[in-house]
Amino acid sequence: MFSIDAINHADWSRIMDIQHKAYADDYPESVDVLKAKWLLAPETCLAIRNDEDLLGYCLAHPWPINDTPKLHVELNALPETDDLFIHDLALHPDARGQGAAKELVLSVLNIARLNHYKQVHLVAVQGSEQFWCSFEFEILAESQISAGYEDEALHMSVHLK
Repeated sequence: MFSIDAINHADWSRIMDIQHKAYADDYPESVDVLKAKWLLAPETCLAIRNDEDLLGYCLAHPWPINDTPKLHVELNALPETDDLFIHDLALHPDARGQGAAKELVLSVLNIARLNHYKQVHLVAVQGSEQFWCSFEFEILAESQISAGYEDEALHMSVHLK
């Protein structure tokens, strides 16, 4: 049904289309900002496909849990850490409700375990808290979220076993 593999150069126009449809005017970042994350951590940036059609993507990279990266800032280097940050996970609207998001999250968590990350964290937006809770993510109560996110955004993490 679905295949998950590494993001490649040919995926970027579709990724930008998916990002625009997923976030409208809320969070769209430039292709340069997103590509910088991918180029720094390609092993944790994934695409989910149905045959050749790109349905969604996940951009994740190392980042310490006591902080969240700023939106719209191009990263030039990554810090040494055993924490993985899911920067963005988005699906094309036509792919929702088919289990693609679940498969993508499970793949990222598996890669994190294989690479000996201790925990994975993210900023939940657009009311996605319950989705992330289904993967045992919990809200980090004493956390600061970088500027640019909605007031309702939540910093969440899961400890890997």
